[in-house]
Amino acid sequence: MAIGIVLAPLVLLGMANLIRHGVRSDLVLATIVPFVLYAVIMLTICSTRVSVGNDGIEVSAYFLFNRFVPFEAIDHSDVQILAERDHPAFVTIHYRDRDRELTVRLSLKPYARDDVAWFCALPGIKARIHPGLTRLG
Repeated sequence: MAIGIVLAPLVLLGMANLIRHGVRSDLVLATIVPFVLYAVIMLTICSTRVSVGNDGIEVSAYFLFNRFVPFEAIDHSDVQILAERDHPAFVTIHYRDRDRELTVRLSLKPYARDDVAWFCALPGIKARIHPGLTRLG
């Protein structure tokens, strides 16, 4: 929603320039770029799905890439709180898969507060809460 509010004036400005100066390739490009940017951002936000099962977490992105993280493979998770104490911004899940450490980073802002609180409280997540952008561990 906020992204649309920010990009809408740019689209209106581009359209006003098109009406005022006629159809020119540079003005058409300036009008289309905010639409494309909005579409890419919304695709990124809307295409991320998180499913919690009995054995672990499945994260799918862009409707193509799926990653399953079993609870027993999770070493720990860093939950980062930025502006709102009751709605964390990110969770970074650290897990081990065959001799290398892997991470899954999820933005929690698109999800409802109750769902985020439930997710971060799962014992299998092994959450450690960190205020701000710094990671302590």
